[in-house]
Amino acid sequence: GSASVHPQHWLMPCDSILVGATAVPGCRTTFCPSKSAWEPADEEVEECRRACDRDLLFCEESCADGAGSADCQVCRGHCRAACECPGDGPQGGCDPVAWDAGLCAEQGGTWATLNQHFNTIGSGILTLVEISTTEGWVDVMLAAVDSRAPMLQGRLNENQWAAVLFCVNIFVGSFFVLNLCVGVIVDRFNEEKHSSSHTKFSYMLTPAQAQWIAAQKQLGSKQMLFAIRNLNRLSHTRRSLFFFVNSPEFEHAVLGVIFVNCLAMAAVVFPGPDASFTDVLELVNYACGGVFMLEAVLKIYALRWGYVADGWNVFDG
Repeated sequence: GSASVHPQHWLMPCDSILVGATAVPGCRTTFCPSKSAWEPADEEVEECRRACDRDLLFCEESCADGAGSADCQVCRGHCRAACECPGDGPQGGCDPVAWDAGLCAEQGGTWATLNQHFNTIGSGILTLVEISTTEGWVDVMLAAVDSRAPMLQGRLNENQWAAVLFCVNIFVGSFFVLNLCVGVIVDRFNEEKHSSSHTKFSYMLTPAQAQWIAAQKQLGSKQMLFAIRNLNRLSHTRRSLFFFVNSPEFEHAVLGVIFVNCLAMAAVVFPGPDASFTDVLELVNYACGGVFMLEAVLKIYALRWGYVADGWNVFDG
């Protein structure tokens, strides 16, 4: 095993090895030597020994022929050395890498992981919560689908069934649980709203004040526009024209012309099918414009200054 060492970022074996007749010090000997302030305690050494003896990751292939084989003992020695001198120490230490990650480090590269990962229980739970909000969950899913094992370069669609787990998490975590929480909040809000007599901050008001506010809202919700108040003094023609432009039939007819005008504008394409099609659309636009002009003239004649009292008339004008 090799170790990428911080903060100097040196590359060396985790444990000391022999190259021919030359002893090469490892990461453990260099940064956590015996009889130094960084030497691991006996309890840490024993804990690392037990952890590496049952390690099923780094020494799986080396110990395939049995725990007593020479390759297995060498591998577990590197494992214990990296464990006894971790890379998060103030003096630096060992960050063990193996397989493809080791080849990457030996060639001067850096073996990096995504910000969302499942290397620890805490980071795994945080990743699940984050992707439940649909934030970057596709990238995490594709990385999981391509993953093979720790310290190994991914391979396209190596683990396709992982996509099913992510889809289930999105369905349960985002669509169900999140919407359930939102539904509970909205339901509670509606209960508070109904219990407060439909009036905002009514729990801070007396019953008489709440009734007065409700009455003002009811009064304000009714549109009462009297454009002309002296119909009896108007001529018969103007009075008849006033009733005509305010009749529901006239309003519906104008809405129909507006709808036809919208269809004509939506039918404009470039390049047009032919010249006759463009001529027809232009004729329809002119006809609709004429109707709108006639509407404005009739209303202005009937209402005079009362025409500008209605916001819709001002908008049309």
